[in-house]
Amino acid sequence: MSIKGLEFANDTVSPFTNFIISTGEATDDTGSQLLELPVGISKNMSASWSAGKGGGALDIGSIWANLWYHVFLIGNPMTGDVDMLASGSVSNPVMPAGYTLKRRIFSVLTDGSAHIVPMLQTGDYFEFVKPIIFLSHAYIGGNVVNTHAVTVPIGLKVEANLNILTNGPATGTKFVSIADPDLGTIDITNFVAYQCGNWIASRIRCFTDVMGRILSFSNADTAGQQQMSGWTLGFRDMRA
Repeated sequence: MSIKGLEFANDTVSPFTNFIISTGEATDDTGSQLLELPVGISKNMSASWSAGKGGGALDIGSIWANLWYHVFLIGNPMTGDVDMLASGSVSNPVMPAGYTLKRRIFSVLTDGSAHIVPMLQTGDYFEFVKPIIFLSHAYIGGNVVNTHAVTVPIGLKVEANLNILTNGPATGTKFVSIADPDLGTIDITNFVAYQCGNWIASRIRCFTDVMGRILSFSNADTAGQQQMSGWTLGFRDMRA
């Protein structure tokens, strides 16, 4: 299904509550109709949906802290109106009256104060202005598989761009591996670090599952022999 333009930007006037969508077009999620946004508009994430530039974006309720919201291009086939809508649901937003066509075009995150987390979009890649830590000096050794939630949209599979910092045992060379949970397995062949002592930084790209998780594994003999910290730099969203 095609998509062109419709890119996210933080509103410089009201960055905590408003975001901007550039002009563009996309087929609806059935692939049958083209929805066109001829002029870029801003929407207010802290207000209930209302039509047009500067109107509210939320499909239902009030904005929550620390939550991913999925932004849809929506269309009213009777009037030809096209607008934007934000929802906590990745696939079933509560649609305004008369609007029956939709297409998810990106997702935005709120912080602990329910403010929009700043991002930059380039095509299908979304980059956090400040990397977000998801793991701090956790012990991952002991030949066990660990599951980590990274900071990416929930409800869809994305490619996470991560900084991984690992610290190996003082003696003996060991591996640290990172993998997509949907692969069903992980071992030292997925390694991102190969080390003996000292901290090593690795920048990796790894697909997540739909719950925003990755796997880690270390063949260090005991849990206390291997540490890992991690930051999410951004993610690639196919916007399907």
